[in-house]
Amino acid sequence: MPNELTAAIKEVVKNETDKGTRIAVKLYSKEAALELLGKHLGMWKADNSDKDWHVIIEDRRIKKA
Repeated sequence: MPNELTAAIKEVVKNETDKGTRIAVKLYSKEAALELLGKHLGMWKADNSDKDWHVIIEDRRIKKA
């Protein structure tokens, strides 16, 4: 799989049982990632309250071949 699809995966666990195989996928928290990004950009500092923040969200969906 390409990196764009696997970047959000935190953990993959495979469990063998008498009923078959189960695979669990844990993803990274989107809220935590956004909070860290905001802290990195200084969006929550008191001295940056007068700045205008312009956020651009791009849709970069992976095209199927």
